[in-house]
Amino acid sequence: MLKLSIEDGYTVKRCGTKKAAQLLKQAGFDAVDYGRTCSAYRHFEGLYTAPDAEFFAAFEEDRRIYEDAGLVIGQIHCPFNAPPDNVTAEEMECFVKGVKRSIRAAAVLGAPIAVLHPVIPVGWNENEETYRNSFAVTDRLCAEYVELGEKLGITVALENMPGDDTTVPYSCAEQFLRLLEKLKSPRFRVCLDTGHANWALPAGELPAMARALAPYICAVHLHDNGGTWDNHFIPYGGTIDWDALCKALGEGGYTGTVNLETCSMRQMGDDLFAQYLAFQRAIAEELRQKIEAARS
Repeated sequence: MLKLSIEDGYTVKRCGTKKAAQLLKQAGFDAVDYGRTCSAYRHFEGLYTAPDAEFFAAFEEDRRIYEDAGLVIGQIHCPFNAPPDNVTAEEMECFVKGVKRSIRAAAVLGAPIAVLHPVIPVGWNENEETYRNSFAVTDRLCAEYVELGEKLGITVALENMPGDDTTVPYSCAEQFLRLLEKLKSPRFRVCLDTGHANWALPAGELPAMARALAPYICAVHLHDNGGTWDNHFIPYGGTIDWDALCKALGEGGYTGTVNLETCSMRQMGDDLFAQYLAFQRAIAEELRQKIEAARS
């Protein structure tokens, strides 16, 4: 049975890791999409500048908290820059080291998957040369990250990007299939972000993307929107055809977690927030049933 999962960042920010773990377990989730490996990153400061002992101890503590609550960490999110990656050469060097450190943190956390974004340089769409270079940068970095993942037993999953159309680097299946063929590693796979795809792709083409990438999708970010912005609505709150998507995932043999990456209602009181989490769990359960029905 597929595990039900949710991104933990909003809940952790609301009440801390220990209380968040308890709330997510009480709501009925089995797993979390761990966000601190992403949210804690800052150029040249903060946790990512700490010595190894201190850095990895922080994640070991979180691993124990989730284990004690009866939750597994199904995947982590690596650091990313807000696209386009408007950073200096020194910041990019620091960032790449941070991503590699987050992949090592995934091993400490017991997470089998590390999700990362492509790097989209400033000016990526100015001309044909800069456009090709935008792919070359991500291709080179993914090769480095996957090499580390192979050593640690961590699968590196590249996430599809949002935008107004599929000229955005790594926003459509064909772009992923090229890099998958190039790297040819079982430790390089895809995280299908449904909201990003619903924005970037022509209306109704998300299930086709899921089918095209089916052998390689190891993780998902499930959320909805109206096709024009990355809103992170709960499923059924936008224009995604969830029946068609779940059928595509199920028939494609998807075995990862049913993972929600939805926005939080920050001003809810505690009782209503707990009900909101339980409601999201109910949605995840329905999606799980649809995926598993299509697998049988």
